[in-house]
Amino acid sequence: MYHRALPTNSQLIRRKVLVQPMCSRCGEEVESSEHALVFCSSLLPRWTNMRVWHHLYRGRMGSLAELLVYLFDVLSKEEFELISMVWWWVWYDRNSVLFGHKQSRLCGIVELAHATLVEFHGAGVGVEGAALRSGVVVGSAVSRRWCPPMRERHETRMRIGPQRYRELGSGDAHHACALSVGIRRK
Repeated sequence: MYHRALPTNSQLIRRKVLVQPMCSRCGEEVESSEHALVFCSSLLPRWTNMRVWHHLYRGRMGSLAELLVYLFDVLSKEEFELISMVWWWVWYDRNSVLFGHKQSRLCGIVELAHATLVEFHGAGVGVEGAALRSGVVVGSAVSRRWCPPMRERHETRMRIGPQRYRELGSGDAHHACALSVGIRRK
């Protein structure tokens, strides 16, 4: 995202991939990283409900990288985490609609982002990797959550990059963004 690695239509065109440049959500503008994650007209109601549109709009003239730096300075940690999680869900929803032929869940994306953050914070991992809680209450049942290895050093590696795959029964190649996370002992 920061180094224009997000495979938006405009980036795919720069890489000589034949795709339509326009945004698949609104059809109004070329799909750049800034447009796909922030300035698409279909996202405006989400940003106004979150009461962060004035911050996002101030960064409209710069790149997404400049907007990230600006938001990091002006938002609280909780607001920045929420916006980051909303961006993740916006991109996931885009790919689900385009490649999975699923119904868009854009209307509930802020709630999904909140729930994901609650789950993330609910994992309760301490500084030494010790689990603070073994379960998180969901409804009337306790849901067990994964905890990292206790009292052992471990490292996390994350890779994000474009993936190319073919649909079964089709000769058409599709592009999506893949995320892989690995956790291992040092």
